[in-house]
Amino acid sequence: MMPPLTFSITIPAGPDFDPRLGECLASLDAQDEATAVALCDCSDAQEVHQLAEDYQNIITYRRHGPDDGQAAAIKEGWAAAPGDILGWLNVDDRLTDGALRKVASFFRAHPDIDVAYGQSLIVTDDAEPFLHPEVSAPSESLYYSNNISQPSCFVRRSAIEAIGGIDPTLHFVMDWDLWVRLRENGAKFHYTPDVLSEVYFGEGTKTGTLGRARLREIWRVLRRNCGRVRSLKSVTGFALAHHGIYRRAGETANSPLSQAS
Repeated sequence: MMPPLTFSITIPAGPDFDPRLGECLASLDAQDEATAVALCDCSDAQEVHQLAEDYQNIITYRRHGPDDGQAAAIKEGWAAAPGDILGWLNVDDRLTDGALRKVASFFRAHPDIDVAYGQSLIVTDDAEPFLHPEVSAPSESLYYSNNISQPSCFVRRSAIEAIGGIDPTLHFVMDWDLWVRLRENGAKFHYTPDVLSEVYFGEGTKTGTLGRARLREIWRVLRRNCGRVRSLKSVTGFALAHHGIYRRAGETANSPLSQAS
């Protein structure tokens, strides 16, 4: 008999209420694995309070009010919600049916693996959903390109605690920084092509924003792991990918890659 595993999933809710939070919570409620959800809500909006009441059967920790940012909220939620496997969803992300069952089965069968991640389906306002084109199998390219989709990535608590957790000082690339530090510490990664989440990309999301603050954080992660030339190439490549995915999503949706979804 395979040993039991439990999930700890944090949802960091931003200062403005997003109605997609309801779909996010519903996707977690539909999972068939033991899951403790932490809702860390800095908006304190009445709509969030109501959703928290509606899904109180899965929410084991909730906090409404100001916090120190998204990464700090994720760290808070993981500390408060018990679970062997950690992950987080933004309010506009949602898990696919049976996603946690697939992840749990893999972790039970492979106790030597620390990080398991899969594909994501990108949802936009202007196009049919399409597979995330940047996601790929584990490789050294992680040091200069984030090839992991955060809502589809799950990590053993022991591996995260071994590196001191998520960096609460980061605002945009706390996920990439976390993956790199896990790899540097010897964590073992596994990739599955299964679609584990749906991710919304839009003008109002952080993912869809490319500004100086985000580029500074990207540069910070790159320079820790790469030379100056490699870092410059990677920043340029990231900017081009950003425009290709977020700004011209309609074109991407008509590509052969999108048809595969």
